[in-house]
Amino acid sequence: MRCVAAPIHAPDSSIVAALGVCGPTSRLQGDRFQVEIPKTVRNAANIVEINMQMTQNP
Repeated sequence: MRCVAAPIHAPDSSIVAALGVCGPTSRLQGDRFQVEIPKTVRNAANIVEINMQMTQNP
């Protein structure tokens, strides 16, 4: 089993959650595990952070 995760930061920079993906080692390997999935997870975490900021500062 492998996992890739990224923190979710509140507008005050504190960590309030995390977003992650887990899967079997056979499916999470090579560039997919080291580049593609981390980039996708970080992008998703960024979207959550932006949405949190927008709801606090309408």
